[in-house]
Amino acid sequence: MPVREAARAEAENGKMRATLEAYERWEADLIEYNAAWKNGTLTISQAMWDRFIEIQAMRNEALGR
Repeated sequence: MPVREAARAEAENGKMRATLEAYERWEADLIEYNAAWKNGTLTISQAMWDRFIEIQAMRNEALGR
């Protein structure tokens, strides 16, 4: 694999890894935030929703969309 392609692949891998780590942190926060669960239904705060949307944008960038 040429050096340029390897560098590009590593950069893409970094974006995907950062996205997965952000999603994992978001999911852990959601699980730990017991107030999000009301009568068996998930209810998230605006801040949690906004972070989810940010992570989706990270995902789209990592996928080249």
